[in-house]
Amino acid sequence: FLFEGVILSLVVFLQNGGLLQCSKLNPSTPILKVFCDPERDTYPDYRLKRESLNYLFSLALTGQDRQTATFKILVFIYWLAHGTSYKTVSETFGIPLSNATSIVRDVADKLVKLSLKIVNKPSSGELALTVQGFGRLARHPVFEKAVGAIGGCHVRVKIPGVPQPQQRPGDQPLPEKALPTINFQGVCDHTGSFIDVFAGLPGSMTDVRILRHSPLYKCALYPPPGCFLLGDGGYPCLQTPVCIITPYSKSDQNPVHVQFNQHHAMALSSIERTFGIMKKRWHMIFLQPLELHPSFIPKVLAVCTVLHNICLRSGDLLEPVKIEDGSKVTEALKEWLASNETSGEVEKIYEHFP
Repeated sequence: FLFEGVILSLVVFLQNGGLLQCSKLNPSTPILKVFCDPERDTYPDYRLKRESLNYLFSLALTGQDRQTATFKILVFIYWLAHGTSYKTVSETFGIPLSNATSIVRDVADKLVKLSLKIVNKPSSGELALTVQGFGRLARHPVFEKAVGAIGGCHVRVKIPGVPQPQQRPGDQPLPEKALPTINFQGVCDHTGSFIDVFAGLPGSMTDVRILRHSPLYKCALYPPPGCFLLGDGGYPCLQTPVCIITPYSKSDQNPVHVQFNQHHAMALSSIERTFGIMKKRWHMIFLQPLELHPSFIPKVLAVCTVLHNICLRSGDLLEPVKIEDGSKVTEALKEWLASNETSGEVEKIYEHFP
């Protein structure tokens, strides 16, 4: 066994897709004792309940050597949950530092591939449930043409080897904008499940520019004809190439427009809630500066979305944390439409909207 000095024998029994038990654990690695005891709560150590871990293993455990694969996934999930150094991970699991580093990188690559199964757009049959769901969220039938909500957040980074802004004794903590950030754009359905993600561009770029660089926009992948996405004031209101409906300006006091905004906000809350849940579960990723190479961060964020969707499917639910993001655009941007864009302003008010 690859980690013979750590685990004397790791035996995984699967029944109806669930992990039941593992045995003969080396007592010098208590973090694995928690996992192997079916009566113990795995959430404090892995930020995933046992049901979510079972679901993940049912998707990720392929091939002959399931013992090694299980161990590697646990190492990675622990690293993700605590945002800790590779040195701490190696000490916690009793493995060499080089192994800890390679395991994290290797598992991240493998779990990103699961996004093809887990983070995907609704099928034609699922679209009917999605539009009904947004109609219920908005409490108005006009929004039964919505098939997703788009939004974004900033992930702070501390690039290894690059000096950070210095503080003098007694200064206030550095604001988020003092640190470099990476943008993370996501689209979710009415349940809060991610259906499209795009990450890796600098945080200095606006939501509009991030959108225009994304495959969602460039390839007009979604939504289907006759449907639209919901976006906040940081996005343009568009018909093409991607139909996005945004609220009216805050300064617009037309009673019909104000009412529209109220229903729009109720439906748009799905993406806000989704990011809030992500930040609560993976708070060491989203709420602390990531000390990782920028090229690796998009993979980590992609894995977070995969695990988020797995948790939803497993009933592993959390209440969102509310985070004030001072860098977020909250009002419509006064930018010219690109040559390939068509304004969606005329789509905001339908004849059925009172």
